[in-house]
This record gives sequence, C-alpha cells and structure tokens, in this order.
Amino acid sequence: MLCDDCGKKEAVVHIVQIGPNGRVEKNLCEDCAQKYGSTMLSGNEQPMSVHDFLKGVFSTPPQKAHEKAPAGPEIVCPNCGMSYRDFQQTGKIGCSVCYDTFRAQLEPLLRRVHGSSVHSGKIPHRTGGRLETKHEIAVLRAALKEAVSKEAYEQAAEYRDQIRALEGKLQKQEGDFEQLAAVLQLTDGAIPVVEQAAHQHLSRYALDHLTKLQRDVLIDKRLITNNLARNPQDRAAYISDDASISLLVNEEDHLRIACRTPGLALEQAFETASAIDDAFESRLDIAFDEKMGYLTSCPTNLGTGLRASVVLHLPGLVFTRNITNIVNISQQLGLTLRGLYSDDKEVYGNLFRVSNQLTLGFSEQEIIDNLKSAVTEITANERRARKALAMYMKEHLEDDIWRAYGTLRYARLLTEKEVLALFSKVRLGIDMRLIEEVSAECFPDVLIGSRASWLQNRAGTENMSKNELDKLRAETVREALAAHPGRAVRAALQ
Repeated sequence: MLCDDCGKKEAVVHIVQIGPNGRVEKNLCEDCAQKYGSTMLSGNEQPMSVHDFLKGVFSTPPQKAHEKAPAGPEIVCPNCGMSYRDFQQTGKIGCSVCYDTFRAQLEPLLRRVHGSSVHSGKIPHRTGGRLETKHEIAVLRAALKEAVSKEAYEQAAEYRDQIRALEGKLQKQEGDFEQLAAVLQLTDGAIPVVEQAAHQHLSRYALDHLTKLQRDVLIDKRLITNNLARNPQDRAAYISDDASISLLVNEEDHLRIACRTPGLALEQAFETASAIDDAFESRLDIAFDEKMGYLTSCPTNLGTGLRASVVLHLPGLVFTRNITNIVNISQQLGLTLRGLYSDDKEVYGNLFRVSNQLTLGFSEQEIIDNLKSAVTEITANERRARKALAMYMKEHLEDDIWRAYGTLRYARLLTEKEVLALFSKVRLGIDMRLIEEVSAECFPDVLIGSRASWLQNRAGTENMSKNELDKLRAETVREALAAHPGRAVRAALQ
C-alpha cells in the first residue's frame, strides 16, 4: 500500500484522527508520518519519528501531579523478561510470548491502531484446525448469550451442547498434537541406532514440509499411506535410499515399519523389519501386553502386529474367470486378496495383493509360512490358466498382446486405466515369451510413470488438463519401453 500523502513510498503507519469533521484515516510512509507528527507538536519541540510516534500511541497518558500510580506487581514476560513498562517506553515487543503475557493491555491499544484486535486473514496450516475450532466456539458463545437474553432457552441449550462438544474436540486436538510431537521427537532420537541395524541411510521427510503433490508421489510409490498424508502435522517418514525401507511415524499407530524385497523373499524382509524393531526397542518403550502381544490402534493388528503381503500379476486367472474362486479360498485360509489398483467395480492391471488377515495367536514365522504356501498355490493356478490360454486361444492371445504393445509403443494419448490394462497384456506376453521386444524391467517405470501425481511432478505443475496428462503419460511410457529393450532388440543391435 502506498502512502496517502506522497503516493510514492510504502505506507508503514496507519493513523486514525477524530475531529470536528468526523473520523479521518491515513496510511503514511515514514517521512510523511514524521511531518504529520510535527504538526501536533509545539514550536519548541523536535520532529517526531515513527518510532516515537508509535511509542506515544502505546504508552499510557501521563498522570497528573495529585494522581498516584496504581498498586500491583509489574507484568513481566516469562520468556524474554520484558516488562510492560519496557514496552511502553520502547514501543516494541520483546518476543512472541509477550503477546500472551500482555494480551489484556494490548487488545485495547491494537483496536486504537488497527481498528480491530482480531485477525481475519490467512492462518498457518499446522494450527488451522485448532484456530477454526476456537472461532466456532466464540461464535456459538455469542449466539448463546443472545439466545439467553431473548429467553430462547431451547436454542440456548443447543448452543451450549455444541460448545461443549467443540471444547472436547479442541482439548483432544491439543492433547493429540502434544503427544504426536513427543512421539516424533523420541523417534528422531532413535534413528541413528536404527540406521546401524538396517545398514541403510534413512532420509527424513516431515509431511507438513512437503507439498500435497510431493506427498501424492510418495503415496503412489507405496512409500507412505493416505492415513499419514491426510493430516501432515507432526508426522514424518524415514525412507531408505533404495526405497526398500520406510518408517512411518504417527500414522494409525505411532510407528509403522515397512520393508520390501523383490520376489517371494518374505524372510529377508522380516529379518530387516525385526532388526529395525529391536533397534527401536533398545531406545523406546513399546506398548506390549503378555497376553495380547503388541498393542495397536486397531484391534485387528494385535499380537505380532505383522502384515505380510505379496503383489501378484494374475491375468490368466482373470481371463479364465477363476479369480473369484481364488478370492473365496483365500478368505478361508485367513488371507485377503485385493486389487492393487481398483475401484468398486473393477481391478485394473490384473495386479493383486495377498496378505494375512490374522495377527494374534500365530508366530511371525507361522504367518509367513502360511502366506508363502498360499502364494505358491495361487501362482500354480495362474500358470495352469496361462497354459490353457496358450493351448486353446493362442492366436487371440498373441493378437491381444501385440496390439497392446503397438498401442503403448506408438500412442500419443493414454489414460491411466489404458496403460494398466495394456501393459498387463504386454507383461503377460513377456512372461510367456511371446514378445521379446521389451524387457520386464520396464514394469515399475511404466506403473509409476502412469500415475497423475508423478506426471505432474515431472512437469513441475499441478495445473495440467486431462489432455496434457494423457499426452505426457504416453510420452513417458514410450520412453520406458525404449529404455528397456528385450532380447530381440538387443540381438538386432549386436
């Protein structure tokens, strides 16, 4: 805002003057404020600086000779030691705690300077929820007071109940955030020991320091969860350089350890997770009951607290319509089989995650053995389904695979669902050695590169139309296919 008088410099002082002509407000720069202040002084006095002007605004009027100073202890800020008298003399606050300490004295002065003592602009994301709740309570209290004055007691009772509910919510919010911050601090202190146990460097990601897009990319890479990202305050993730380890702090539980290995190396993943768990337990007290085992937020995770899972590509069972039978059998074995990318109607890409349902009453090794046994049986059924397809539908199968490869290789616009469906067929062709133009190593790059968040992050902007996303997705898929040539391409190049 420019100065109202000179119209050249930035205004730094807001002046409200009440006179015969009514209320006059001015926004002045330092030079014009100094000139304005000099007009209010006698001829023998020196010009007034902005600092002196503000000091005069915040100071109390001088006492008359016969008046005595009010009795009582001097108000002093417990953080910086500034007294209210110091503030009156300097016109400057010592620290942020001073605003709480001198709140009663400052509010009327702020109203004199700003015309208000209540902020109505942008609020910090970290504290926004609490401030909104406090504002709701203030509005309801005013409504309650008005209802009582009008003898509308039923309405007043409703306001009272709403206020109590919000006060309970506020108390829980403040208590929860204090607990989360304490847990995060304790976890931070244990990380050096954890890194030694895992033989990995772990990078710390404070969720409230990441943009929404950055959080979405981590979600799509399966490194963090939606639960962790939903409310980022006092939540963090520690991720290894090779992305095989991610430690989530203050998700559904205070601590979640996730370890990943390729293939069916469940024991290797568990050994790493167990070593990390032991390292944490050497520094932290973990909630444990001798009968119920490790205590978790959700009772379905009690006991070992172990969720072991394997991702499977099952196009053969889907094409032969046997996947429903596998899902039903899995439930009888205490396992769940769900689509990795799915909605209420369909599973995309024929990718499924099979994991244990039961965590209490079984040891970790028993859980792993049961899962491996089930996965071995499911993959055996998938091989039989693929063999049947190759035997009875070879021409149609090859045609579908090559059409899919051609579309991915040359298309200029691709939707996410198209990529998942088409590349499932290409991956099936690679596994069955029906297509050798591309390697299976491109599978992760295509999956991640088809996600909207990854594409937006690559483009450096979230403001992308559907057409722009589809165009960049097709380009990314073409690059991934070209970067991972199969045996036929490598042989031709030699």
